[in-house]
Amino acid sequence: LDELQMSREIEIPIDVSGKEFLTLEDGDPGTSYFSLLQQTIDVLEGRPFGGSPVQTAKNAMDVLGAQMDALYDKTLVARTRVGARLRQVEETQLANLTLATQYEITGGRAVGVDFTKSVSEIARLQLSLEAAQRAYSQFSKLSIFNFL
Repeated sequence: LDELQMSREIEIPIDVSGKEFLTLEDGDPGTSYFSLLQQTIDVLEGRPFGGSPVQTAKNAMDVLGAQMDALYDKTLVARTRVGARLRQVEETQLANLTLATQYEITGGRAVGVDFTKSVSEIARLQLSLEAAQRAYSQFSKLSIFNFL
């Protein structure tokens, strides 16, 4: 899964493959979680680690523990990247839902309009506006000298 499909036209790249975060070295099956766990089991059962019977169990466990930590860190980074992309998807979906709701409300208002009532209301508001403009123009012509 390299892309997340939002709609027929929109796909968001995820940029993370399974091999990328399940292996320590990109795609090397010898550094996967499962191979590291098997190597740990082998060390605990007393088998030699890394082909060298000389290495002690403690050294082997230190090396395997460090590799597991590095692999875990790599997994956390990949999860963070995917999580950020999913957050972006959620925000886009929320914005689309909000916009669709606004379109629905606006469409409902347009469909349910009584044109006669609307024209009457516009005419009444226009008459009020013209009266206010005339009153303001007459009031603005007044000055203290007109009263004297």
